[in-house]
Amino acid sequence: MIFVTVGSQRFPFPRLFQMVDQLIRDRVITGKVIAQVGYTDYQSDNMDIHQFLQESEMKECIRNSDIIVTHAGIGTITQCLESGKKIIVVPRKRELGEHVDNHQIEIANVFREKKLITVANSQQEIQTIIEHMDSIHLQNYVRPESELVLALKQYVDQL
Repeated sequence: MIFVTVGSQRFPFPRLFQMVDQLIRDRVITGKVIAQVGYTDYQSDNMDIHQFLQESEMKECIRNSDIIVTHAGIGTITQCLESGKKIIVVPRKRELGEHVDNHQIEIANVFREKKLITVANSQQEIQTIIEHMDSIHLQNYVRPESELVLALKQYVDQL
């Protein structure tokens, strides 16, 4: 199963769903697809579409997915990484009205440089990644400790 999610950003992101929908029509994607579209007004008979999901539903979709296709929201990326899933990140672009700036491109590049995710900017790139996902080796994600936890550990060690 492929899970497509855009989190709760108030900006629509139809480009992502159009690309996935076309890959389904082209039979590149043949299994079940669940899409959480947020504020994107998108309809398709090819995907099980939900505007928003409860936290428990989101976790279930992540847990049951083979591949996750998502925007470059830090919360969404880290939640998916913590579940050990392979992720294709499609950053939102300012020039397409998908966000106010291009910070998602920067976020995606940081995670890609650490070899934690794959990044796609086009339908062809999503297709190529899906077709080669089994041979793509990504690093395991280890959530860094917060500064508060580190400070508390140092304090306890000094006692």
